[in-house]
Amino acid sequence: IRVARRDFALLFNYAALADLCTEIENFDLGEILSYVKNPKFFPTLLAILAKWGEAEEGRTLDVDAEWFARHMSPAPLPLMKIQVAVNEALADGLTMETEEEDGGTEVDVTLEELKKKEPPEGSPSGS
Repeated sequence: IRVARRDFALLFNYAALADLCTEIENFDLGEILSYVKNPKFFPTLLAILAKWGEAEEGRTLDVDAEWFARHMSPAPLPLMKIQVAVNEALADGLTMETEEEDGGTEVDVTLEELKKKEPPEGSPSGS
C-alpha cells in the first residue's frame, strides 16, 4: 500500500493474528472484515499487517496505528484502495496452503500432515 508517499508491505500471518488479539479488545477472527470498515479499528489492523509485511521484507516498521490514522485520507477513493489491499492481505493469509495432485485436485497440505500424525484406529491415543 501507499500512505503519505511511503510504500508498505502487508502480511496476515499467525503473528499478526496474535497481535490483533492483543491490540483489539474482544477481537473476533470471524468478524475480521468488519474491522476493515471500522475507523476505530482499521488503523490498528493496518499497522499490524504492515508490521509483519515489512518484517517479511527484512525491514522494521517505523510508524504506528496513530501515524496511519493521521496520514490516511478519509476520502472514499484513497481509503477504498487501502481497504482493498488489506482485504487481499487478509484473504491471502486465510487461504489454505494447497498443492495440486496428479489428477488436478487441490489437497490441503496442513490437513494431510495432521492425518499422518493421527494414531491408527484401535491404538491407544494417550488421551
